Amino acid sequence: MWHYNSSMTRLLNTKNNHLVTLDKLAIKFHTGNVLTSAWLKEHDISAKLAWWYVHSGWLERVGHQLYKKPNTEVTWSNAVLALQQQLNLPIHVGSKTALAIFGRAHFIPVSGIKEVTLFAKPKTQCPNWLLNKDTFGVQFFIYKPSLFKDFKIALVETYINDNKVLVASPERAILEFLYLVPETESFDIAILLIKGLRQLRPDIMQSLLENCQSVKVKRVFLALAEKYYLPCIKQMNLSKLDLGNGKYVIGGGGEYHSTYQISLPVIQEE
Repeated sequence: MWHYNSSMTRLLNTKNNHLVTLDKLAIKFHTGNVLTSAWLKEHDISAKLAWWYVHSGWLERVGHQLYKKPNTEVTWSNAVLALQQQLNLPIHVGSKTALAIFGRAHFIPVSGIKEVTLFAKPKTQCPNWLLNKDTFGVQFFIYKPSLFKDFKIALVETYINDNKVLVASPERAILEFLYLVPETESFDIAILLIKGLRQLRPDIMQSLLENCQSVKVKRVFLALAEKYYLPCIKQMNLSKLDLGNGKYVIGGGGEYHSTYQISLPVIQEE
């Protein structure tokens, strides 16, 4: 009889401890946020205990080493939030995805985004669950160039689906996009984006171009900014920019810009 009561007491205490842990855990994240196993471990929830929570209906597994609260929906911004705040990875939303978020790419509906471009520091190890497009309903594309000397330059926090995540500012995002042209992004789309960037801040643009380590990106931006009369270029000190030496040809060339010694594809203007 004594043995029975002792066992029951231990069982109840164990269950209550789990409930207290979950209560504390619930305060740590909002509805819809995903939880990584690394983050759970930091909060005293082992992989074995997480498995027990899943089988008890207190957590749901949404991927390898990835969980969420029961009966909640997750979005791609939840994934980015987990990367940035739980795994502390040097990664952010960039390029045309960032421009769409800030309303600078009107042909990309924010509510219907199916592809998300992420930029990370070189050698950043991203979790495998990020590559499964079925988990968050989008396909993530991850790039790890040494585009800027200062990886954090011109990054800002903004809300996406109630999640505050780190995103490239419009000034940085257009340079990231040009980095991907023409190998993975279209030069035609670059023109559409450039034409819509009438409010680029010249001081931010100046800092970015001075910090940028890609001669190609700097020359392409300046040539297009001059061609399409972006206001920011008139307020910048171009003499402070290192534009390298020699001629550059992008996407087969066709239209030579002598000021920046770069040949760009010919665009048939409508």
